[in-house]
Amino acid sequence: STSSRSWTIHYHPTGRSRASVTVHDHAETTSTISLKWASTIVEMRTLCRQIGNRREEGTVLGGLALIHAEQGRRDLAMELCMAAISVHEEVGNAAELALALCNLASMHLDQGRFDAAREVLERALRQARDLGLRRVEGMVLGNLGNVHGQRGDYPACRRACEAALAIHRELGNRRSEAVVLVNLGELSAAEGRPTEGQEHIEAALKVARAIGDRVLEGACLGNLAGVLFEQGTLDVALEHASEARKVLRLADALPRLVDVTCLSGLIEHAMGRIDGARKMLAEAEAMRPASGLASTSEGVDKMTRLRRAVM
Repeated sequence: STSSRSWTIHYHPTGRSRASVTVHDHAETTSTISLKWASTIVEMRTLCRQIGNRREEGTVLGGLALIHAEQGRRDLAMELCMAAISVHEEVGNAAELALALCNLASMHLDQGRFDAAREVLERALRQARDLGLRRVEGMVLGNLGNVHGQRGDYPACRRACEAALAIHRELGNRRSEAVVLVNLGELSAAEGRPTEGQEHIEAALKVARAIGDRVLEGACLGNLAGVLFEQGTLDVALEHASEARKVLRLADALPRLVDVTCLSGLIEHAMGRIDGARKMLAEAEAMRPASGLASTSEGVDKMTRLRRAVM
């Protein structure tokens, strides 16, 4: 909000969240809304510089970084996030610094830079605990769990995720609770307990629907389809994947949509439906340029597997 004397911006400190600015109407898509948010925040940054408010400029830079990351402009998002960190360090804004570090780690993690993500997360965790920032601590622990899981250290992954889940439930952060439940579900499946994994993801899906988060709902459906696919329950897996694609298309969530479309193709191939698999591959390849997927993302990995399968 702005006035002749002051303004404030609020944003949610997670790698996939949106700035909490309601400027849209029912005719707009998620992409056009995000672009409008970005334009608004650019104006705020200009105002910040005009009045010399470095402290608020750091917050604006962080919010703008999140929007560009969500839109797939990862290099620009990383640059803005680093700029925000620099400003927070300069003015001594320790709380915002912890949030910005967490967001930077999420960007590293999304691009497969696990060592860099772990180093940033360990710094952010120390910062959060020193300041008593429980919400940030929960976010950092969840991301650390992801890093440990990618490294194959399942016990460390479970400890971090369960600690994060306890904090999110304590604070009533339902979206973050659902995200960690999905991670625990995939972990359980990887450890050879697919039924337990399915239960975790179904619990996350209920939360996503309860809070009306369509992107998270689509992601949960896609994760559930993936677990069922690995179990060999192909018919049900394809049903969940198809539903996920519908939800994600309506939500204009292209990176997730590419991922689930490739998964649908892999399921179709496993069912012996080669034409269906090729159709899914063509759809995914057509969407990829606009999705901003990093070359290390799960969606690109699935696309490579699908391409090899149908050749």
